[in-house]
Amino acid sequence: MFGDNCSGDALGFLTTDNWSIVEIWHDDDLSINLRDEKTFEEFVISMFEKFP
Repeated sequence: MFGDNCSGDALGFLTTDNWSIVEIWHDDDLSINLRDEKTFEEFVISMFEKFP
């Protein structure tokens, strides 16, 4: 895990799937949900694009 939204949902890497970026949602039985971004670099860029 490398981050969370302070509501119990976390972001991390799925090491068993080529280090894919995933979200783990607390309100959904801790399900693992793949992010659209394929690399950590793409993830960071997408986060910064949300801010003007």
